[in-house]
Amino acid sequence: MKLVQKGFAVAAMTIGAGVLAAGPAVAAPYWQSFSTNSNWSCGDTHRVPNTSVFTQVCIVKNDTGTYRQAVVIVNNQQGRQVQIEGGVGSNFGSSGWCNRSDLNPGLKTACFGNTVKASSGSAWSTVGVGL
Repeated sequence: MKLVQKGFAVAAMTIGAGVLAAGPAVAAPYWQSFSTNSNWSCGDTHRVPNTSVFTQVCIVKNDTGTYRQAVVIVNNQQGRQVQIEGGVGSNFGSSGWCNRSDLNPGLKTACFGNTVKASSGSAWSTVGVGL
């Protein structure tokens, strides 16, 4: 299997406080479904080289803005199932690594770092894609 590595960084943005619909997601090692709201601050979308798989790093804060969680989203537009593996890290202590998993075409999934007390910071990810 050929693994293509892609890493990047994103700075957290200040956004207005909102209501978190549910508590923080369970952190790695499992890729999970997700839904965003106004508490998610996301960077640019990046294409994994030589694929149609896209990644995006986000930082999720709680409704009071005192806790943060780093997240990497993977979106498979490859047209076929791919294998993904990767993780997320931050300069505020949130990190996680998610196990190798299949991702069907047209689907998105996320790897969540742990939730930590922090008021700001930046996050980054590394994602491997097996074609």
